[in-house]
Order: sequence, then structure tokens, then C-alpha cells
Amino acid sequence: MGGEEPAGRPLICLVDDEVGILAAVSAAIRSRGDYEVQGFDRAAAFLGFVRAPSTSCLVTDYKMTAMSGLQLVKEVRRRGWTFPVVVSSGVVGQDIPRGFAGLNVAAFIEKAAGSDLLIATVFRLLPSLP
Repeated sequence: MGGEEPAGRPLICLVDDEVGILAAVSAAIRSRGDYEVQGFDRAAAFLGFVRAPSTSCLVTDYKMTAMSGLQLVKEVRRRGWTFPVVVSSGVVGQDIPRGFAGLNVAAFIEKAAGSDLLIATVFRLLPSLP
């Protein structure tokens, strides 16, 4: 269900309706190794991505228009996709993680912490490659 693309490069998918953040984090991940990064400015676009089930790690913003990060993670899990998920938000208060209870979210990262912490968390969660 979670996994890598056939060539063995991990597929990291980012969902954030702030395209500047999406572009910056995508570029930062690509610059640190041989990773395939796909960015989506809407949760529905990720869900419609043909290779979504083979995602190695998903990073989603919490607060987005149309479909929130919480709604996205619920749908991901409903579909049986088991890859690790990281939720990023402008503010990660105690109430936000509680909303994700039972959805097996690997980490919650405040955007203010910067992209280095987010990227380090993603790399830690990537499955070991053969």
C-alpha cells in the first residue's frame, strides 16, 4: 500500500494550498537527495493522482480550502493507504493532534519550526530502501 516507485526512488507527496511553501519545501527535498517529489495545491488533486497509493510519505497542511488536512488523512486511511503522514500547520495546538486520533499520523510539525525539521522528519519516516 505505501511504497516506492518502480525505479526505487521514494515518492514524497506534499499537499499545501500555499504554493510558495509547496515550491520551497519541494525544492529543499529534491536538493538533499534522489527523491521524487510531487506537489499538490489541493487535497482532491492528490487523491486523484494515479500513483498516490505508492506514496512513500505524505506531508499535508492542516488548514486548506475545500478539503482540510484532517479530511484528507481520513480519506487516505479509508482507502487503506498505510504510508506515513506528516501534518504541518501554522499553529499546532493540542486540539489539532486530537482530531487525528486513530489515523496513525506520524508527526505534527509547526510551519514556524522551518523546513529543516519538516524535511528531517520526512527522511526519518521513509522506508528503508533495499
